[in-house]
Amino acid sequence: MRTRRLRTRLALLLAALLALTGLTAAPALADDPAEIHGLKGEYYTHSAPGDGQSGLNLGADGGTGDIMDEHGYPSPALPPRPDGKRALVGGEYGGLGLAVPGHAWSVQQSYVDVDPATCTDDYLAKLDEVRALVCRGSNGAVYTQIADVEGELNGFLTYDRAVLKPDTARLKTAHQELIHDASRVTPTGCPAPRPVLN
Repeated sequence: MRTRRLRTRLALLLAALLALTGLTAAPALADDPAEIHGLKGEYYTHSAPGDGQSGLNLGADGGTGDIMDEHGYPSPALPPRPDGKRALVGGEYGGLGLAVPGHAWSVQQSYVDVDPATCTDDYLAKLDEVRALVCRGSNGAVYTQIADVEGELNGFLTYDRAVLKPDTARLKTAHQELIHDASRVTPTGCPAPRPVLN
């Protein structure tokens, strides 16, 4: 029971953090709190799409799950050889690190160090790269990460959750525009679909 309450609280916290940047999330609680397929602490339902492997291993993932995802740093990436059966997702991208003195773990690392004055612009430039992947069949992308963790500075929030780094109003607007545009039959900048001939 305590584990279920903790999962619920963590899911609600994640939903609140995502809402700060214009994204939404609904907590998906485990149908069975026991270990499922060797995974502990993951949200799992029998009806939710599954990612068989987060990130490809040498370009392959064993063909399991409903999602093929590729990790790319700092730019988002798609799987190099889509199978035509599963959703394509940039499962991790970003790594734009911004140190905020007094709010970080003692060991600090990032993939790309950014300037405080350009932090939001740097993120939005990466979001433009996500937009370009829509024309190549992308179904989603995940920025790494919501908050700084031990040894990494690439979160929207500092390690102690006291400082929100980017301009969230600009991020919210950009996310809403991307979601709206990517939901169209022919997103901006993508070639028109060709008719299927029998």
